[in-house]
Amino acid sequence: MGFAPNPFYGVCTLAACKPIIRRRARIGDYVMGTGSAKRRRSGYLVFWMKITTITTFSEYWTDPAFRTKKPFMSGSLKLAFGDNIYFKASPEEEYQQVYSFHSNRDGSTHADNFHDDVGITDRIMLSNEFIYFGGDGPSIPNELDRFVHKYRNHRRFADEDATPAIRWLSGLGDFGVRGEPTEWKYVRKRRFSK
Repeated sequence: MGFAPNPFYGVCTLAACKPIIRRRARIGDYVMGTGSAKRRRSGYLVFWMKITTITTFSEYWTDPAFRTKKPFMSGSLKLAFGDNIYFKASPEEEYQQVYSFHSNRDGSTHADNFHDDVGITDRIMLSNEFIYFGGDGPSIPNELDRFVHKYRNHRRFADEDATPAIRWLSGLGDFGVRGEPTEWKYVRKRRFSK
């Protein structure tokens, strides 16, 4: 969707959703995301990233390098889908959620999303070694089928077991954004058909 993960501005970030992955991930781990059956993209690669940094929501919010990841809802879809959405007014206060695609339509905090994003872990994964294909990703080869989870969830593999998948991912070309998020065409219809 362009939000989780957010592949824009030279860094792929996973700062929302996937709380168990964010809680357990380590620097050097590979994360591979596949398409949804709902959009008929099951078995296709959406993105992969090698985690190069792990940070907290507060560090992410205050780091000037990630100012462009703060959502601007009346801007382009790239700006609107910013995932830098949690901040504390002071260290002793609770996190607050800014108006984003993870809040309610009126801008108020979406309780379920807030819980999934912040309530389970205060960790964000970042990578400058990633490829984001969006809706244009390649089909995952049959021999790598065991690395694809058929339902909404995740699996973890030991380094030596993941070698075939890492070899395939590493051979897909240069890092960066290669395609647009599949969901954007549906978001555009809703956003501009008012």
